[in-house]
Amino acid sequence: MVSPSVPGLSDAAESPDHLKSMRPAPRRGKTGGAGPTHPLRVLIIDDDERTRRALSAYLGGTRALHIVGEAADGQAAARRLAVLRPDVILMNCCASPMSSIEAALMLKSRWPRVKLVLLILDPVYELDSRLAGADAVLINGCSGDALTRTIVSAAAAT
Repeated sequence: MVSPSVPGLSDAAESPDHLKSMRPAPRRGKTGGAGPTHPLRVLIIDDDERTRRALSAYLGGTRALHIVGEAADGQAAARRLAVLRPDVILMNCCASPMSSIEAALMLKSRWPRVKLVLLILDPVYELDSRLAGADAVLINGCSGDALTRTIVSAAAAT
């Protein structure tokens, strides 16, 4: 997998402590337009462990996001979703054992309120991604700032 071009992605830490956290989602109060009062809970799905860890390390270092877990594919994510209770799923193009489109359809049908941000390799997949339920779509290799902004924006959309 091609990883996003964000600072520090190649220096991702070993197993971060936040992966051990299985606490229920915190309540978010009124924000007055300034963003959530608590970090958004994010689940990262990617078939490449190094990319997952790099995304976790980068995104987990922001104030707006809390990484609640990682999964190698949509099936693994589905098994853990009820426990992890993410606000947003960030899914990089995972080809096996189910395609990203199939995974998006399955995840959104089971958990329609969870926002789905999909990283795709080619813009030709954007329409299929949106039709499958992606709340936001980015091209793999986008900046870390664009990725963070998109996750926050997707979570804020109703």
